[in-house]
Amino acid sequence: MKNSKPILCLALVLSGALCVTGCSSLTSSQVNCISLSHEKAELVRSDLNLLLVSLGFTAARQEEFPYAAGFWYAPLRKGNADFTVTAYTNWNGMIIYVDNYGLGRGSANKPLTDAIVACVQSNAPDARVHVTVNTDYFPLWPKE
Repeated sequence: MKNSKPILCLALVLSGALCVTGCSSLTSSQVNCISLSHEKAELVRSDLNLLLVSLGFTAARQEEFPYAAGFWYAPLRKGNADFTVTAYTNWNGMIIYVDNYGLGRGSANKPLTDAIVACVQSNAPDARVHVTVNTDYFPLWPKE
């Protein structure tokens, strides 16, 4: 039993390390753009595409997300995208989601959300824009 103490300590250290590396936060911002005409929504989508491409995002194939106005992945790091941006149009405007996958960087997507809001307002100054931020915690899952 004397030798079990170092093994127990090692097991506790390893379980703590697994919690740190196995826990991930998902922070999402939702930009609701109300009172957008179809034409203005197309201008926003086009300008948003230019903005995201200039930041290094890559667009998903349309067949991957047929109902989205656009789905973009942030530059990949070790095979994982730090951010995704999705835009959907509905009967009264557009909803743009900014999702951040990362450890301990809950507000890291604020500059990106601010840039998206500025993009919307420059294309549709009369649109009402509302931003909602949610933080949820999920276990780290394998990403393709």
